[in-house]
Amino acid sequence: MSLNVLRRRCEADKGCSWVVDGHDFLAHWLDDPGARLVATRTVHTGGESPGQIAGRLI
Repeated sequence: MSLNVLRRRCEADKGCSWVVDGHDFLAHWLDDPGARLVATRTVHTGGESPGQIAGRLI
């Protein structure tokens, strides 16, 4: 689910799927153990834009 949301946002905002030469960078980053160690919260965003989410977090 998170991967689908990230991919839709990247495609809409940047025009990029982050799949290059068969390597899915978003999936790699999402599943990275180091990223999981750094993440301390899960934020359910629904249809909010990244700007709206940032506003909620600040």
